[in-house]
Amino acid sequence: APRPLCSFVIRDSVVDGNTSLLSTNIPLFSSNGDFVILANAGGIHVGDHIPTTVERTTIDHNAAISSDLQGEASSIDGGMLVGASPLTMRASHVDHNLTATTAATVADVAPVGSALESDGSGTILDSSVVGNVATTTSPDGVASTTGGLGVFDTDLLTVRNSTISENLTLARSNTGSASVLGGGVFNNTLLTLDHVVVSRNT
Repeated sequence: APRPLCSFVIRDSVVDGNTSLLSTNIPLFSSNGDFVILANAGGIHVGDHIPTTVERTTIDHNAAISSDLQGEASSIDGGMLVGASPLTMRASHVDHNLTATTAATVADVAPVGSALESDGSGTILDSSVVGNVATTTSPDGVASTTGGLGVFDTDLLTVRNSTISENLTLARSNTGSASVLGGGVFNNTLLTLDHVVVSRNT
């Protein structure tokens, strides 16, 4: 396999109070599926094929917020997004982050939400995903939200000796459909939880 051209390492750091904000009135039909209107990674965004190390770091009180009542804006990963990259996280916190979407619909981009997303293999050790909030509001269309930890399309992510607790996930639609996919954890791939507390998520 080719060696990665770069890596991302963050240690003994604080990532706090940052916001990824998108507000637009682009109508639903204008994109034809050719582009995504997205606010992501309020705190940290790591792309694909970038070995990532996070140690003794606090990623708290960040936000990803989008609004498009005419179209299909979306928000993901208020705290941190790690793409298709190997992740090693130790003794770190992804707590009290916000992901909020207000859109005509999220039918083609759902689910949105999550505080911490991993799309690559790796380990999360002695860490927390606590007190995060993810909401999607669509007055008349589809609302769909994931909460807490989102694990997508990876080989194997192992979470050990960690806490995923007190996260709130909300989807609201007045006349369309609404779904919440995991108050604490959303997984569509290979995930191992070893001595992990998953509690009091809503």
